[in-house]
Amino acid sequence: MNQSYLFFFFCFIACSLTSCFVAGPVVSHNGPVLYDQDITYQPKPLWSDTVHHAVYLSGSVISGSGLNVNDEMSAGQFNLSLAYTLKNISFAAGGFVGAGSYKNVTIPDSQAFYYHSKSFGISGVRASINYYVHLGRADLRLIGLEGVYSHESGDYADFRSMVLNRTPTTPVAPRANARAAGSGPT
Repeated sequence: MNQSYLFFFFCFIACSLTSCFVAGPVVSHNGPVLYDQDITYQPKPLWSDTVHHAVYLSGSVISGSGLNVNDEMSAGQFNLSLAYTLKNISFAAGGFVGAGSYKNVTIPDSQAFYYHSKSFGISGVRASINYYVHLGRADLRLIGLEGVYSHESGDYADFRSMVLNRTPTTPVAPRANARAAGSGPT
């Protein structure tokens, strides 16, 4: 029993001593504003619906962290998609536009390239296709593919470009265009 207490005591000490102490400049990774947030659900009609094609218009609020976990990103987005369902295959395609702000929490105000908040605009297109099996009044989507192309504009994209031009060794995503693809039951 005493050995387990001793083991946990040493684990606690080891975890306490591995904390990060920042004495030099803070490294900030300036990535795309839609990092991990550019693929979203696209609705599609069911086979049991009376209409097998539909137009979907939606709005969404995006709030989360940026590529630097401490940074904050918030935006509003409008989505328009056209969806079709055929026997055992459904697909959707559409576009989106949005705007928001990216708030810096990582870089202290004593360092170069400090900023408080930058605005951005986003636009892009999405598409997805699924194979499904119809079960009663439900469609079981077994496998699918989804892709997106997005473009970023505004103060934050300009800031990333400026940082990259001045210090090529700083970790910056140079492009304002992004592509992503995935598979699964979409």
